[in-house]
Amino acid sequence: MPIYEFRCAQCGHVSEMLIRTNLEKEALSCPECGSPRVERLISAPNIPKTTVASATRCGKGTPCCGSSTPCEKPPCS
Repeated sequence: MPIYEFRCAQCGHVSEMLIRTNLEKEALSCPECGSPRVERLISAPNIPKTTVASATRCGKGTPCCGSSTPCEKPPCS
């Protein structure tokens, strides 16, 4: 179920609204002043950041064990 941002054309209040069906789009009103004159804003998508495990391998830069010097025999233990 998408959440959209709307701005009231009457009072300028910006709010987020959960829209489940097309019928709900027709019955929207500003939660601040009650005006039916709301316009949908273009919002940036909420894309979750995926982090890839980028642990440095032993012997190159900071080792995986957290030591300040590279390990002699990888992997660290």
